[in-house]
Amino acid sequence: MKIFGNGFYQTFGAFILASSLIWVPQAEAAPQSKDQQKCLSSMGGYVTRIDTTQIRANQTCVKTEGKGKLDTSVADCLVADSRGQMQKLSDKITEAQTDPDRGKCIGAAVPDFGYVPTGAAMVAAAQPPQVAFIAAVYGDDPESVIVDSSDRANRSQALCQTTIEKSANKIVASEVKSFKSCMTRGLRSRTAPISDATELAACSSDAKLIERSDKDTTKLVDQIGKKCTEKSVDWATVVGGDCASEATPAAYASCIQTKASCAACEIINGGYDLAIDCDLHDNGAADGSCGDVPSTLGAFVDGPVLF
Repeated sequence: MKIFGNGFYQTFGAFILASSLIWVPQAEAAPQSKDQQKCLSSMGGYVTRIDTTQIRANQTCVKTEGKGKLDTSVADCLVADSRGQMQKLSDKITEAQTDPDRGKCIGAAVPDFGYVPTGAAMVAAAQPPQVAFIAAVYGDDPESVIVDSSDRANRSQALCQTTIEKSANKIVASEVKSFKSCMTRGLRSRTAPISDATELAACSSDAKLIERSDKDTTKLVDQIGKKCTEKSVDWATVVGGDCASEATPAAYASCIQTKASCAACEIINGGYDLAIDCDLHDNGAADGSCGDVPSTLGAFVDGPVLF
């Protein structure tokens, strides 16, 4: 996405909106009933909760590794669900979809689009991109980058590192949450309600989503200054991955924003059963910058799907 505030996205916004959405099979376009809207809003809330739950799991794994108390690899820790929180979410989603007394997605309330049946399927589709996003901050070998926080002499380095991780994760979370907000507004619109999957997918280019992403990216730059540079820590020494070679905090944040937008797009595709071209979404270019995480629903989320 590349810090949209510099005018980049405004220039290519129309192109992305027209080009990044690909056809998916669906029922005849029609505004969703109030019950269908409630179901979609409820499921959208669960998509955001899957993401934030995985973010907390990622941060816990990194923190535990930093203290030297992790008894497994970071990679295994990320998907261990040691507290069972992801399983509880999966169960709640399934209950909302199937319980005849408490469910919000029963019978005629089942939406015509944007809907993943069963909690297990939604978690399996929406969780992996946030798991994979940790490599944007720490690289493919996080153990070699994570600071030993058990040594008090490394306190400033550890603070710098965790601040960068949290700020990067916030970009992902904000985009996922903003997509859900756009969906809710669009479904309720009296003049042009969202009526099919393509119109729903257009929320990935919503102006408020872009604005929020830019603000969080700017905040990442500010936090590097406050928690790293002002603490005499070279931020480049506590990060890994493809963005670690960037020369300045601003360039690093812009790179991270692209990675975050890719992850958010893939989470949205998985959680709402959409097919947004995430390679175009993350930076406006079909350059292979996004598309490593395949959709568990049967297709790669970064390119056309043929049915």
